[in-house]
Amino acid sequence: MSIACRVLFEDFSDAIGQTYGNSRLQDKFVRACNMALDDMSYDADLSTNHAHISSIDDTISTLDSSFAHTLFVGIQYFATLLGVRPADPKIAQVVYASNERLWNRLKGQYMRSVDNNLQPEQSSSMANLGYLDT
Repeated sequence: MSIACRVLFEDFSDAIGQTYGNSRLQDKFVRACNMALDDMSYDADLSTNHAHISSIDDTISTLDSSFAHTLFVGIQYFATLLGVRPADPKIAQVVYASNERLWNRLKGQYMRSVDNNLQPEQSSSMANLGYLDT
């Protein structure tokens, strides 16, 4: 299943206390989403990168919907880098550190999932692996 960007954008807007109609926020969302998709592609060493979005009305079909939460955290992380953060520097620092930790953890889960899906099925030829005299 694909991921609807509008749903992610509405959740993102709610999370930071902004309105849905803010065009500047929409632009930052699109940029942050594309950065998160690139980061997921590069870190998981995908042969074909996830396709970019151009608006909040796009859908992401190259990423399974079970990873929508991972992408959401990536969007929050990169939006912080793009300037979408609390005005108080002390709170902004805490928000950034929290987003970074969560992004790295969920991205790691995504990478393990991709790696597990690429592993071959166990076969009888693997039975004696590691034993020299068999």
